[in-house]
Amino acid sequence: MEIQWKYNGNTMEINEKKIESKEIFDQSKIVTIIHDGQEYQLRVTKANKLILTK
Repeated sequence: MEIQWKYNGNTMEINEKKIESKEIFDQSKIVTIIHDGQEYQLRVTKANKLILTK
């Protein structure tokens, strides 16, 4: 999905990728994501909500 926004007269394109959480978590409750050399944990709570922590 590609979205275009206008900002100060310039066009900025934003790309979006959708993934089902089942694909990411599989049998796990925690997934570690490395972004720009930093580790983040994405967790599924008992209430089935997602929490991202550093």
